[in-house]
Amino acid sequence: DAAERPLPQWDLFGSSFFMFTALTTIGFGSYTPQGSDHSKWVVLAATLVGLPLSVLLHDTLARMLLVAVTRAWRRCTHRRLTTRSEVRVWLAASVLLLLLGGLVFSLVEDWPFLNALYFTTVSASTVGLGDYVPATAAGRVLCMLHTFLSLGVLASLF
Repeated sequence: DAAERPLPQWDLFGSSFFMFTALTTIGFGSYTPQGSDHSKWVVLAATLVGLPLSVLLHDTLARMLLVAVTRAWRRCTHRRLTTRSEVRVWLAASVLLLLLGGLVFSLVEDWPFLNALYFTTVSASTVGLGDYVPATAAGRVLCMLHTFLSLGVLASLF
C-alpha cells in the first residue's frame, strides 16, 4: 500500500518537511525527533518560535486571499461581495482546492482518488492522522504547497 512506504529521514528536505508538519500542527508522525535529547530541545525551541509565526503567516495569507477575491468579484460583477456570498465563495474554493489536491495526489503518489482526497482533507484541516503520508519527494513538495494554500483558504472561513 502506498501509505505504508518508508520515508527517507533526516536530510535537509526531510527536516524541512518535518518542521513544516510541526509548525502547521499537522504532525503526520512519519518524522519524529531521533536519538538525543538535543533533537527534542531543538524541536521545542523551533516550535515555540515558529508556531506563532506560522499562525501569523496563515492569517496574513487569509487576509490577502480575501482582498484578492473581493476585488476580483467586484471587477466581474460590479457589486460588493456580501458576507453570505463571501462564505459561499470560500466554501466553493475550499471544496475545489481539496478536490484538485485529491486528483493531483492520486496521480503523484499513485493513491486511489478517495484516499488522496481523504489525505488532502486531513492535511488541510491539520488533523494529520498519519495513515497517508506522501512517500515521494514530489508528493512532499506538493503537500507543503497544497497545505499552505489550503490553510490560508480555510482560515478565511473563520
